[in-house]
Amino acid sequence: MATLQFTEGTDLPKSVYRRKQLLPNIIDGMAKTRPLALYAETPRSLTTYDAGYRKITYGALANAINGVAWLLKKSLGQGRAHQTLVYIGANDLGYVVMILGAVKAGYKLLLGSPRNTIADHISLFKATDCNVLLTSSAPRSPLVTSILEACSLQVFDSPSLHELLDNNYPHYPFPKTFAEARKEPLVVVHTSGTTSVPKPIIYTHDFVSSYIQWLQLEPPSGFESQVSLVQSNRLFVTLPFFHAGNLHATLFDAIANQTTIVTSPAGITPSAQVMLDGLKHTKVDSIILAAPFMEQIAKSPEMLDFIARNLETITYGGGDISETAGGTMASKSRVFTFYGSTETGYFPTIRPLGKDPAEDWKYIQMHPAAGIEFRHSVDRLFEDFIIRNTNFKDEQPVFKIFPQLMEYPTKDLWAVHPSKPNLWAYHGRADDIIVFGPGYMCNPAAMEQHVAQHAKVRAALMVSTGRSQPALLVEPVSSDALSRAEKHDFLEDLYPLVREANQGYKVGARIFKSHIIFTEPEHPMQRAGKGTVQRAHTLQYYRDTLDALYAREGDSVPGNELVLPSFESEIEKD
Repeated sequence: MATLQFTEGTDLPKSVYRRKQLLPNIIDGMAKTRPLALYAETPRSLTTYDAGYRKITYGALANAINGVAWLLKKSLGQGRAHQTLVYIGANDLGYVVMILGAVKAGYKLLLGSPRNTIADHISLFKATDCNVLLTSSAPRSPLVTSILEACSLQVFDSPSLHELLDNNYPHYPFPKTFAEARKEPLVVVHTSGTTSVPKPIIYTHDFVSSYIQWLQLEPPSGFESQVSLVQSNRLFVTLPFFHAGNLHATLFDAIANQTTIVTSPAGITPSAQVMLDGLKHTKVDSIILAAPFMEQIAKSPEMLDFIARNLETITYGGGDISETAGGTMASKSRVFTFYGSTETGYFPTIRPLGKDPAEDWKYIQMHPAAGIEFRHSVDRLFEDFIIRNTNFKDEQPVFKIFPQLMEYPTKDLWAVHPSKPNLWAYHGRADDIIVFGPGYMCNPAAMEQHVAQHAKVRAALMVSTGRSQPALLVEPVSSDALSRAEKHDFLEDLYPLVREANQGYKVGARIFKSHIIFTEPEHPMQRAGKGTVQRAHTLQYYRDTLDALYAREGDSVPGNELVLPSFESEIEKD
């Protein structure tokens, strides 16, 4: 769907479609010309669906944004240099309202993830020169209390989303044109912190416009755009609102293409079951799931049957999923993955018209005009690079963030389809490649995904920490502590899956029973905002446990896997 063009002070969309425009102007234009057009539906209650859904029109959205802008001006004055304000609020569309209200008032919002450590937050505050914290009204969350105890920030309580929607506010003018504001900041997000300390990423208006243009590339003859399957319809979004992936769906793409967003209650932890409960109270066409939710649904026949009856399209992102989970889901509904990162946004991908082979669910095909090049990395894996388009008007969004680069290495690894050379399957991060003491390398993704198929496994990490022999850290689904006997039974039940996965690795990279340990219930694996495991943070906590494991079991690799250490030493002593 072509994006409508609005400019401050006009009553009607421009007759000639132009891509370069500002989100606040689009929303104000929609509020004037189509005020009853539906932007979103959100539960009236913070904790249940019992009170039904509240409809948010573009008129209501623009009004709430104006309310935030006036409140910020009253509290802080009109912003002059796009001062950074960190926002930590309820997990709802209040993030969209706060972002655009801050822009109108001359500020930029930093989105703080509740999954960051206090040290991560402080690092981001320093990097963005942030001294003001906005948060939902009392009672304050424990995270906000901890942040305020650790650093000196001026704090303001903001109204809730529903309070903003319940009140009427005068229009807050935003007279800038795209040419005037294109290099100005819209919002500050940050990298996931999966491999290092989170780093701030500033999305400018130019980035957003370029991103919208990137996703609206016309597909070649005989193909359709994958993202078009979730545009201009009713889309349920489960990604957390502080995460960049959510913004791409609920703010950038939704407003550009008038997609109606549907959400879950803000006051309860998102899960596959919470999402499915929402589908019982309103109709949607498609859904964006965090990768861990795909695993949850695939293990539940009841959830699978419900999905098959109620959804046309299922998309997922934020990480990889197991072959079993993906194949099971694809047998019930149309499944495809969104691929992208905080720095790049979602990539434009295509699929043949009228063809939807379930067995290709994990593969994507890049749009030929996207400027993507695959280069050999390790073994049979390739890394994708974004090659900068020479025409400034067609520059990919990542080069609005890194204007000094002529190409951008994603550090993601891919395997080509065995018989379809334009299809690629994600195989983890180059940062995750394990380097063993003797110097050889392996990709842990296949082992981790295969083990995660087990019904009692939430996640697994294959590690070496520079040693000759790998170990496997397993996080059980249950939060109950395991007795010695339960560990024994769990390991016996799990190891056949490990042995199957071992066949894809050289002998020196295989996992033995003696080198499998379970996480502690009080210390689950650390996770990024998108729900994926933060490898570095998790291994940092379990480093002493791994050191003790290697000290006890050794770090030598026998000539073949048939010679295993005695099982008596494979269970931790109580």
